[in-house]
Parts: sequence; structure tokens; C-alpha cells
Amino acid sequence: MKIESFSLLRASKIEKYVSDASGMPCRFDHMKSEGGFDRFLPLETFNTSNGFLDDNDSCILGIELSVLRDTGEGEYLSIIKDLKTNTFTWTIPKFSDMEDGKKWSDQFNVGGDDYPWFLCLYPKGYGNSHGKSISLYLYFNKTIPEGGKLYAEYKLRIKNHSGDRKKHCVKEDHFWFSPESYYSKGFEDFVALSSLKDQGLKLNDTLIVEVEITFMAVVRGLN
Repeated sequence: MKIESFSLLRASKIEKYVSDASGMPCRFDHMKSEGGFDRFLPLETFNTSNGFLDDNDSCILGIELSVLRDTGEGEYLSIIKDLKTNTFTWTIPKFSDMEDGKKWSDQFNVGGDDYPWFLCLYPKGYGNSHGKSISLYLYFNKTIPEGGKLYAEYKLRIKNHSGDRKKHCVKEDHFWFSPESYYSKGFEDFVALSSLKDQGLKLNDTLIVEVEITFMAVVRGLN
């Protein structure tokens, strides 16, 4: 596109001269019919000495357009709203008699029947925390399709037997559960074994473990 007299165009009341210059991908549809840059080139640079205007006060504008084809890939994100029953409580008697290794809670559902969960507890600790702390994890018990992901925000807690919420041992976390990552997430050093009784977390050799899932969303691939 060639503009014969840029100075006259600039001096006029025309706010927009329709043409586009763009160096980035831009999607056009019925909601977005134009794209470009608000600050494409400073006016003090746009002059004859820099070669942008010729001696006849003319300039030439151009565009190189490449059409990007749809790859056919996409994602659909939906928030899971059915979280009315979002808390599961696991009462563990005779805690001191539990053998080393992982222990599983009963299965529970949060978000509907399609979302089964377990709690996984290491009473003697796991990894670097073995012999020092309780390790506690939230585990999603269903295969997630390739390209899908499940997001969850949750609170893990061991409850104080007095019922005082301020004295519970609580840790919060969030995680994307997916085939590429893991199906479990939690804390290797949830609470020190030596402090269970002093903090009121163990009474009559019983622990009350709880999980509260506060938010869930699922991502599915678009085929």
C-alpha cells in the first residue's frame, strides 16, 4: 500500500487508515476483525532521513501474510462443581502397632462417582523422613486419558482430639494429576512422630486423618 502524502494524512482528522501491519500470530473471526500494533514506529523516526518517507512525502507500507493451519489440537477445561461432600475422615486405631510401609484408607469419592480417591499413609515415614515423621499423600485412583489432566486444591490434616480446629496439623497443596506426572501428591514430612502426643494428635493410640478437597477442574483433549 502506498500513501501519497503522509503529512496531509497526519494533519487530517482521520483517526484510522485501514490496513494492517503485524509480526505476530493473530486470530481473526467474527469477534475480532483487525489486529496490529498501537506503537508500530515512533513518529520522530518516521522521516526522510531514516528512509521511511521519500522527497515527495510518500511512504510505502507492506504486509507479509502467512496463514496458519489449524493443528486440530486443543483442550477443554471444566470446573467440577459437585463438591458438597468434599471431606473424608480416616480414623486409625492402634497406631503404634502399624507396621512399616504404606497404608491405604478406604476409597472415597469427591466430585462424583468418576473421581475416586485414597489417602496413603506411611506411619513410620517415607524416604528421608523415615523414622522421623509421618508421610501423608492424596492419591487419585483412576487412569486419566492421554492428554487429560485433573487439577485439585486440597487440605490434609491430622486432627487434634480436643476438636479445636486451630490445633489441627494442616497442610495445603495443589496439583495437576496426569499420566505425565503422578497420581499422588502430599508431604513426606507431614508431622514429626515425636510430637504426635504433645500436640494432642494422638489419643489412646488413635489418629484422626482427614482430607478436604476444596477445588477441582478437569482438562480434556479436543479431538
